[in-house]
Amino acid sequence: MALQSIWYLQGAYDIYVNDATNMNGAILFYQIFAGTSIIMTILIALITGSVLWKDIQYKATGLIYTTSTNEKTFFAGRFLSAYTINLILGFGMLVGLALAPYSGIGTPDKFGPTPWAQLFFGYFILTASNLFIYTALSISFLVLTRRIASSYLSIFFITLIFFVCETLRPESSNIGLLQICDPSAFVYTTITVETIPVAERNLAFLPLTKIFLLNRVVWLGFSMLMLGIAYKSFSFKKFVSYGKKAKNTQKVEESQATVSVSRPSLVIPKVHESYRFTDFLSKLFRLASLEVKNLVRTPGFRILIFILCIVFFLFNLLWNSSFFIGSSYALTSTMTLTRISMGIWVSFILMIWTGELLFKDRVVGFWQVNDALPVPTWVNVLSKFLAMAVVTFIISCMFIVFGILVQLIKGASAEIDLWFYITELLGYNLGWLNYLQMLAFVCLIAGLTANRFATHMLSVGIYFFNLISLDLGIIQETRFIYLAVPGVNDYSEMNGYGIWNTSIPWFFLLWTSLATAFVALGIYFWKRGASHKFKKKFSLRGDQLNWAGKVVVAASLAGFFYLQTFIVNHVNAKGNFESKQQEQEKNAAYEKTYKKLEAHPQPKINGINLKLDFHPDNRSADFETTYQLINSTGRWIDTLYLNFPDFTKYKNISWNGKGVEPAWTDSELNVMALAVKMPQDTTGMLAIKGSRVHIGFTQDSETQQPEVTYNGSFLRAQDLLPVIGYNDDLELMENRYRSDWGLQELGPRMSPVSDSTALGEDAYSPDATWVKGTIEVSTSSDQVAIGPGKLVNSWESDGRNYYQYSLEYLAPFEWYFGSASYDQQSFDFNDVRCHIYHKPEHVYNLPFFKKSFSNALNFIESKLGAYPYSEVRLLEIPFYQEPHYAFPNTIAISENEGWYADTTSLENRVYMEFTVASNLIAHWIMQNIPVANVQGADMLRQALPEALAMQIVEAQFGKEGLDGLITKKQGLYARERGTEPNSEPTLIAADGIEYLESNKGTLALYELSQLMGFSHFNKNVKNWAQGLEAKGTFYDLYLTLLGSEQITMLSKPEIQELKNVFEKVEP
Repeated sequence: MALQSIWYLQGAYDIYVNDATNMNGAILFYQIFAGTSIIMTILIALITGSVLWKDIQYKATGLIYTTSTNEKTFFAGRFLSAYTINLILGFGMLVGLALAPYSGIGTPDKFGPTPWAQLFFGYFILTASNLFIYTALSISFLVLTRRIASSYLSIFFITLIFFVCETLRPESSNIGLLQICDPSAFVYTTITVETIPVAERNLAFLPLTKIFLLNRVVWLGFSMLMLGIAYKSFSFKKFVSYGKKAKNTQKVEESQATVSVSRPSLVIPKVHESYRFTDFLSKLFRLASLEVKNLVRTPGFRILIFILCIVFFLFNLLWNSSFFIGSSYALTSTMTLTRISMGIWVSFILMIWTGELLFKDRVVGFWQVNDALPVPTWVNVLSKFLAMAVVTFIISCMFIVFGILVQLIKGASAEIDLWFYITELLGYNLGWLNYLQMLAFVCLIAGLTANRFATHMLSVGIYFFNLISLDLGIIQETRFIYLAVPGVNDYSEMNGYGIWNTSIPWFFLLWTSLATAFVALGIYFWKRGASHKFKKKFSLRGDQLNWAGKVVVAASLAGFFYLQTFIVNHVNAKGNFESKQQEQEKNAAYEKTYKKLEAHPQPKINGINLKLDFHPDNRSADFETTYQLINSTGRWIDTLYLNFPDFTKYKNISWNGKGVEPAWTDSELNVMALAVKMPQDTTGMLAIKGSRVHIGFTQDSETQQPEVTYNGSFLRAQDLLPVIGYNDDLELMENRYRSDWGLQELGPRMSPVSDSTALGEDAYSPDATWVKGTIEVSTSSDQVAIGPGKLVNSWESDGRNYYQYSLEYLAPFEWYFGSASYDQQSFDFNDVRCHIYHKPEHVYNLPFFKKSFSNALNFIESKLGAYPYSEVRLLEIPFYQEPHYAFPNTIAISENEGWYADTTSLENRVYMEFTVASNLIAHWIMQNIPVANVQGADMLRQALPEALAMQIVEAQFGKEGLDGLITKKQGLYARERGTEPNSEPTLIAADGIEYLESNKGTLALYELSQLMGFSHFNKNVKNWAQGLEAKGTFYDLYLTLLGSEQITMLSKPEIQELKNVFEKVEP
């Protein structure tokens, strides 16, 4: 327990990236105590059940139950002994956390003084109470059902509830319900510690709010109720009578059979001995069939199916596609998503069942007879493996049935995709075939340990240890986690599994080769007959596996290591994976090497022409671009520094029409230098031909490579084109890690408003002025290519679709491009031509989007001024990147942000209206307010359009609809500010950290608009924008609004309270 708690502490520390959080901070202790480690959970199930069951297992009831011991006292004593043992084991977690500073998991500066009071407080409030709940329920169900399987199932059930609650937590709108339903209080603990101010996190006591107390009352009350019922019903006679009825029935049947066949003419048949392979194969399938029948007829199997059914319906009732979007249409992909959260705990019970089945003969005392039979070991072991394979297949099919039932209940029969169900739930993307690999691992552990409880402990413990290590980022490469496949949670309605369709089969083959070796080795190591010394298991002379089997082991292991090499060559060697340490090292090296370039004068981009060709089938894009550069620095420029993005190669570079070779190239850090001659106030033309190509495949969900994919490519211009000069976006931003690489701590992430250089830069693209240009984008014949600007022409040539766009006005260099298979719907609002590009099947909410467009455009034209474009597009894009984007003539919204949301839900309608409105208003701000690249820039680009959009929401849905949105933004701010990597700035100094501007900033501006009155607020914003003679700053707008007549009329305390919102940081 101590070692595991230290391991988890290391992973949890990386989640809270603020450098003020100690590795032994109190908030980390609370999360680990609430989580009650996986190995601890397994031990609870094994220890608690065995305190009573061991008397029956070892046939000691005849001795113990006939003494003068009082039954109730005996039960209470066994319960207290189990609880005490569990408390002692749980105390190992506390010891591990106390010893963490001496464990070597971090340097001394990462630790502070051990908060002893908080450490013991967390142990007693969380771990001790959780252990009571688990122990009470485990022993209660054992007594009430008189089956050891029920004890295991009770632990399985409550851990399944915990896992479902935690899985739903990040995106759910039913947070309060989840906090109450979670038996471990982990959801409550996680949400609460995220809201604790950074300065207090190392020493704070966990707040015991009403919702926490309600959670404890519910679960402690339920466990005590069950314990009381078990205490009252427990008796030696009842408990020991388990199975007697069946045995008595069997004896009667045997007696009757004896009478019916005791005839003088009885003839004993002649025994025919046959030991052919076909005979053994026949025995294998007969034994497997018998085992399947024995398993599915048990009450435990029926209870499991019932539990899974309940949890499946609960998951689909509470699951949200995103934080702001609630229920959605019952698509087949959302039904199959349930297999991920439930599949992990199905794995838990299947591993326990497999271990029980493998050791069944020894548990019932039949092993002496069975091991003496002339049947090869492989027949016995494989028959049990096949039996569990069939049971697993039945459970997987039940998921299909549950999913279809949910769809039928929700009236979504047209959405049923049976083939997708089969490929997902019976395939190798965390489906049935993956369960078989898991069963193989149990076979190996059982063969090695020859011990039932050790098999349970090691197989389940290692499995969950790996999963948690992967989730916490302790182990970063999927190829090191047995059974793990990449992208399992990344199915896109638009793009399917995308690149994962390439990588998943290779990982499946990798683990299949290892699983084959595991099964064969499990047979080879299996203990048959009397005990053997452990070291003899590894003798090549063992006869439980013939030479053909040993060849299979060798070939499987050879295949495994070959596939490991293959994956490394196609992932790591081709740059498709970098560990966190590698990324930090690269960012630190860039800053150390090129920070000096900030002092070198560089030209600005003030015109661009671009030709871009998407090739979705091979995930590549070719481009030709011409930059018009202007030297307005007042100094001579002799060197042009270009930062080019990953996966991009430049083939031809010319300067003023002449080819030029780089003066030098840093291929490690993607920097290139060109020798040029640019006197002050002159222009030059830089032409580049290049391509972005993705080769190989990826292995983790952080690298979906969405820029160029099979369907739904979406990229920013800077994903193709070079950034000129020093690129501060490549700096290492977290102060915690900067010191590790010899870098000074960062102060503000953006320049202050007093920085004259930054005041002259555009916030959207600091290396460019506002630009204009022509854009030609092409793609494959079955897709539509999207670019910034107005569509002026389209044609087809050589099996490809071509589109020409032109910017209507000078605009910030905020360009995005996309390519996907779209259907299009068009309509007009006054003089604006509107287009909606969507996946052909996603027609559910098109009428709502049209109405939202009309509402937003009407608001802009009536309150702010003319909408800047004659044409506007709405795109549906895969969910891989940001939820939404706004760029000239176009807004793009992620597929799970409303395209298949259930619009009967008020919260869904509110957020969809809000998203469309805020992005269309962002167009007005983009064209009317040149935003300076200083602190507060995102208050103008993000918070202001969202605050204005709230006026539309209130007008359409009233106070009830808006209050729900405000509550969510307040909660998101409280939660996300806890992950602030450095120091939270004030709103007037906001420096581009998204949780601040989008949540607190939006709400603050909306509150200010309420104080001023919407009409006065809107008029002041409009007049301020029209009066700008240089780039605007939020600080300037803030002073303008603060000086308005409506605010100056307020009392001094009211004005000071308003100022505090913008000028101070809440504790």
